[in-house]
Amino acid sequence: MFKNGVVKRIVGLVVVLCALALSASALGQDFPKIVDTGWLAKNLYDENMRIIDMRGSVKEYWASHIPGAVYLSPDSLRLSDHGVPEMLVSPKMLSEILGRLGIGEDTLVIAYSSSGCVHPPYLVWALDYIGHRNSAVLDGGFDRWEDAGLPTTQDFPRIEPVEYPFPKVLNIGVYAHLQEVRAVVEGEVEGVLLDVRSFDKYFGESGPTERKGHIRGAMHHFYAEDFTPEGLWRSKEELEEAYEGLGLSADERIIVYCMRGVKAANVYLTLKYILGYENVSNYDASFSEWENVGLEVESGLGSIE
Repeated sequence: MFKNGVVKRIVGLVVVLCALALSASALGQDFPKIVDTGWLAKNLYDENMRIIDMRGSVKEYWASHIPGAVYLSPDSLRLSDHGVPEMLVSPKMLSEILGRLGIGEDTLVIAYSSSGCVHPPYLVWALDYIGHRNSAVLDGGFDRWEDAGLPTTQDFPRIEPVEYPFPKVLNIGVYAHLQEVRAVVEGEVEGVLLDVRSFDKYFGESGPTERKGHIRGAMHHFYAEDFTPEGLWRSKEELEEAYEGLGLSADERIIVYCMRGVKAANVYLTLKYILGYENVSNYDASFSEWENVGLEVESGLGSIE
């Protein structure tokens, strides 16, 4: 897709949330998507759990990591797709990556990074997309773990690859595409767009793209406001107040986006798993795609064609 290219109009769009039928694991289907360091310390040697280190540099992993953690570079989950620079890899490729990490369909996946880092929620969102039930983010990440004086190591775990089954049905309701976002903007389907970038990027004062601002009609909530200065998620009460203050309600279709879908996954997790908003999706291509195909952008000066 190109800036001056023709974007096909949708004749109709139906968003169907398809649940992948998986056998229930011993952990159950209501496992929380955020765990604290105390819980992980108590369950550190659970044979059905795989801990994933997603810090930005493997050098950090080499220096010290949580015992049993295997390293996954955040960039491993993203490739160019139809010219959009960074998109989630295909479900088939994601399945292969999981298998190489020793993750089966019933494995509990716990992902962490540094304090306040954005990548683990993106993995949780990706796992939701392929129907993997049991996954969570370590609240506060490695920094919180280390500050608590919990054990660390430089040893690599011995991981036996497994075959992760290719998903027969995808949970398409959590993945928003350009056509759906455009339909919401043009009033063809109901929904709310939520831009989670910093306010200067939303307002059009800065940004790496040629056309700056936000998708027409999008509301704004900076993703980092969901966290305390220590990098922990704020209380449910604080988060409820913030999002209800925007006028959002749990029964709406909410599409979150940022520049490339990663930070948006943090707000996806907040809305869906802390506040219980059921109909939330991540526009993975986000503003990177939207502005580049020539669709309408708004800034502090009004709309930009």
